[in-house]
Amino acid sequence: MQKLSPMDKYQEADHRWKELLWKIGRRETEEFEAKSMLYTDNLIECNARRELMLWIYRALIMYKGLTKVEDLETEVKQKMWLTVKDLCAGRVEDKQKLIDICKVFYAIEYFLTNPV
Repeated sequence: MQKLSPMDKYQEADHRWKELLWKIGRRETEEFEAKSMLYTDNLIECNARRELMLWIYRALIMYKGLTKVEDLETEVKQKMWLTVKDLCAGRVEDKQKLIDICKVFYAIEYFLTNPV
């Protein structure tokens, strides 16, 4: 068995880490597809799922070249914003939480349209 150099070990660990993030992202997307309203309620009420998907969103930006929500065309951002505000109406007033939910849905959309 060939011994890996320290750099190879780091590259291997990095690869495994990315694969784990994509696996979690795909599972979260499957959960969303199966129970979209329950999933959305969970995003609104629970920080853990939202923060996990924000982590995956940031990894998609870093590793897959996903465009940041902030850098999307104004029309796209406005449509996304109105959709999330409608879904969260009367339940979320915190602007940052709404922005985070937009980013989660954007990550889910990535997994729906791009097999990772």
